[in-house]
Amino acid sequence: MAGDLVAVTAGGNALTRRALDFTTLGLQAGQWVRPNGYATAVDNDFCRISAVAANRLSFDRVPLGWGRRYGAAVVISVYIGDFLINGSTKRSITVEEQYLDHSPVTYEYLRGQTLDKLSVTADASKIATYTKTYVGSDAAVQTIRFAGATDVAAPTNDVLNTASNVGRIGFSGSNIVGPNYVTSAKWDYKTIFGVKWPLALLGRSELETESSSSQGR
Repeated sequence: MAGDLVAVTAGGNALTRRALDFTTLGLQAGQWVRPNGYATAVDNDFCRISAVAANRLSFDRVPLGWGRRYGAAVVISVYIGDFLINGSTKRSITVEEQYLDHSPVTYEYLRGQTLDKLSVTADASKIATYTKTYVGSDAAVQTIRFAGATDVAAPTNDVLNTASNVGRIGFSGSNIVGPNYVTSAKWDYKTIFGVKWPLALLGRSELETESSSSQGR
């Protein structure tokens, strides 16, 4: 986004713009964005969205010293990153394993796999890692491949390290700086399912989402 973005304080901290509808950008309350290009450097830092309207992006967390600034005669950009939100739609996948060391080739399918837990670990000056566990529906082993199944190539993108690939760590809207450095971090996201196991069936008949939890340390 670039153009007549104005940082304002009247009616609450926000960015406003006449020629842009913020509701078309996929922004959501709770998401962090970073303006850039204002002559006053304090406004070029992370802000947390509290509400999204057509011509106003409201914030409940802004940098210390945030004030009214105009973007006249300069290009103002707003950087938007990826983020996680709580969801309510159940999504599942099927995992295929191929056994190619015998003939005929057999295929094992783990069906109805729903994400149960996501754990992200970030230790100092190391590669960030994550693990995922699933709750499945049932399994099948057969010599005929499911229609539509495809092989997925291994990713070739760079790994994420916790030194040069982490641009900022914040707490309650403020950057964490020395001497209180963060040396290790871990996040756990867990969905608590209610599983119904029927008689005469190797697998579950129903999966209910009872609650979810998250914690970091």
